[in-house]
Amino acid sequence: MTERDIRAMRAANDQVNAAADHEANGNARRSVADSTCGSANIVMDHGIGNCITGNATNEEASRISASASPLISVIVPMFNVAPYARDCVMSLLTMQPIDGGDPTGGGAEIIIIDDGSTDGTAAILDDIDARFQQQQQPQQQQQQQQQRPPNRPPQWIRLRVVHTANQGLSAARNLGVQLATGRYVTFVDGDDKVRPNYLTSLWHGLTALGGVTRPLVIGTSATLARDSEDGEQEAAVPRTTTVPCTVVTPDEAMTAILAGRLSMTAWGKLASRDFYLTHPFSIGRVYEDLESIAPLVVHADRVATLTEPIYWYRMRSDSLSHPAHPTRRHADDFARAIDLFAQSCALLFADRVPASLLAYQQSVQYMRLHRLLRAMSRPVGREPERESERESERESERESERESAWRIASDRQVVRQVRRLSAAALDAPVSSTARLRLRLFLHCRWLYDLAFDWRDRLTRQ
Repeated sequence: MTERDIRAMRAANDQVNAAADHEANGNARRSVADSTCGSANIVMDHGIGNCITGNATNEEASRISASASPLISVIVPMFNVAPYARDCVMSLLTMQPIDGGDPTGGGAEIIIIDDGSTDGTAAILDDIDARFQQQQQPQQQQQQQQQRPPNRPPQWIRLRVVHTANQGLSAARNLGVQLATGRYVTFVDGDDKVRPNYLTSLWHGLTALGGVTRPLVIGTSATLARDSEDGEQEAAVPRTTTVPCTVVTPDEAMTAILAGRLSMTAWGKLASRDFYLTHPFSIGRVYEDLESIAPLVVHADRVATLTEPIYWYRMRSDSLSHPAHPTRRHADDFARAIDLFAQSCALLFADRVPASLLAYQQSVQYMRLHRLLRAMSRPVGREPERESERESERESERESERESAWRIASDRQVVRQVRRLSAAALDAPVSSTARLRLRLFLHCRWLYDLAFDWRDRLTRQ
């Protein structure tokens, strides 16, 4: 065999190897893209926006695939919140990235569950999603051609929009948990928004816990105020990258919750996805947050509490927890939630938290139920114009009378419950303002009602 033949064979062999490498790289890229964007899709599910494209090597594709799962999943249920949806989503998309502590480099994913909205919320979400995915594609291509730090995906945050038939807030949250791929989960309500340091602060609290198996981070919130001239004004809070946190035991955390120093809402917290998979929210109920708070806290090994607001809570006149025209279903669900809350606290934290604090928090919830029952008495509707409408109106009036009798009886029962709890509640280690509010309810209810009517007018939109 001549030297010329040997050179020809080597050239042919190099061409075969180059073709094989090219095919292998293409398969690796397609495999990564399929595994990243093709899993867990359901009807009307928009893409995650994190498909791997471009000329990635086998080693690079393997590294990206290994880090494809995000660290934190932000779940946002939305139903008929068109005036607030864009504000909420943009606050999430502009959050500060988790730097220096994320061992996987997976960043975060935002999962928005549109729960059958009929007011234009779905169109707003689709528009935001389309714009987000378009912006991500050139960034992905540019980042793939540049040197990326180890274990970092093309972008640190991903967006996913899912449209479903209306099933309620609890079902939407449960669906979000099922679709989530993050190790930890946090909830945001669709009519609220977050500070830029929302995730970095939650992550700071998580790292402060020292790698416990069952962590819980509890954030604090500030109310979005309404100014008649300037519109919404965010409350003045420190603009730090992260906020200070304190590590406490579950018992200490529950004590603070019962005293009203920490919130018992589902939003503004960070916990493991596994907990929410094994403790789903009660479907078809309102005020489900009350039912879930005690199991959430007792499940934790340790709890990190953030001492400055990271969440903007919006007080509005027709939300699920503050309906403008509450129904008997709202009242029944609220009473049921209070009972379940008291039972779970007594069972899970027996002799671990002061009994006076449990009595105090029950009293607070019953006073909220009293205000809801009062709201049911506010007249709604219009004057009937035809005879058929008048007959229907007369039947409606009879039904209204029955509802009114039920409402008055229920309110009397609520007052009796507060009186029953008052001796222990007034001994609870709470602020003097909290005790004054309770005494006002017990001894001068008309003034209590007047004060809260004015507060609602000032804070609601």
